[in-house]
Amino acid sequence: EVKRLESFLGELRDFLRPAQPSKQEIDLNQVIREVQALMEEAIREKGVRLDDRLHAKQLPVEADPNQLKQVLLNLVKNALEATEDQGAILVNSGTDDGQVWFSVQDTGKGMSEDVQEKIFHPFYTTKEKGTGLGLAVINKIVTDHHGTITVSSVAGSGSTFTVRLPKKAADAA
Repeated sequence: EVKRLESFLGELRDFLRPAQPSKQEIDLNQVIREVQALMEEAIREKGVRLDDRLHAKQLPVEADPNQLKQVLLNLVKNALEATEDQGAILVNSGTDDGQVWFSVQDTGKGMSEDVQEKIFHPFYTTKEKGTGLGLAVINKIVTDHHGTITVSSVAGSGSTFTVRLPKKAADAA
């Protein structure tokens, strides 16, 4: 219970007083690989497959590496929670229209349109022990990076979260 409360208070702090991004040029694919390595054991234990289709070249983006890692980690954790044994999670990355993007797709239970409209709102959760702050914090981080996050989902057929970020900070002006 103490650990749950500590986690909740940490998420609440992040939401109410998020740190301003400390941006530097990083390779988006490298951040994705680091998160995959962090999640490898938990994914294997659950019996889920993690695949990727990363852009063939480096994807330079001006971003806070720790905050971007937090976004990816949270999205992959959520996908893992939503995905049953023998399911799959697919991480994609690419570039178009002066932006870099990545997506996290799962074969989980999906979401109704009603849920999709609310998931980025603070304290909204569909989880029994969720705080409803994870996706709200992610949304704030992405917005602070002048990016967007969208969700595409069909109940019973999985979900795809896509984050788009400007390649350079000047592009965001």
